[in-house]
Amino acid sequence: MADARSETLMALRVALTDCPDPGPAPRTQAAAAFGPDAPEALAAACARCGIRLLPVADWAAARAAVADLLRELGVRSATFWNHPDLAPLGLPALCATRGVEIIPAREDAIRDLARADIGITSALGLLAESGSILVAAGADTPRSTSLLPETHLAVVPPGRTVPGIANLAPLLRSLADAQGRPPSALHAITGPSSTGDIEMVVVKGVHGPVRVVVVAVAGE
Repeated sequence: MADARSETLMALRVALTDCPDPGPAPRTQAAAAFGPDAPEALAAACARCGIRLLPVADWAAARAAVADLLRELGVRSATFWNHPDLAPLGLPALCATRGVEIIPAREDAIRDLARADIGITSALGLLAESGSILVAAGADTPRSTSLLPETHLAVVPPGRTVPGIANLAPLLRSLADAQGRPPSALHAITGPSSTGDIEMVVVKGVHGPVRVVVVAVAGE
């Protein structure tokens, strides 16, 4: 097998010897992926996939909605991204006011993140046709924040509605770095974790959060 692999790789190298390096693909503007707010379509899509949608008019209402959710769920510990999208919420102060322990969102602290009651993230966008939350992994946006806590709360800034999958290409291309490399992981989260592997009985929360909540801030 090793010889066959070496021969295959050598054949590819020879075939590509005279091919110029195309370089990284040109970056595009993510804004091309977004469309107008579609509250009715988004509400219907979220209902179908089990996402609790909380539409709000502005950032003040978003902060109030997050505070209400922490109170409703009896949250004692939280982890959240260190990301500009979440800055208007003032999450450190909000958690301190409610006596909620803050667990730093770090990929090298999996055991700590697993005991957080809630993980709060932003989102690249919301797919109106499916209700999916689009998130990308990065240094300040670890994937474990949306995977390990019992509740995943995504706070979506204004103007992030993506009409459908066909509109995703500009958004995905805009995420490439200077070398044209995409993020290490991209996720389209379409509802709480669920599985029916055992005797076709649907069980939630086996591979991820039991509940998913979206606070969607209306377009400005």
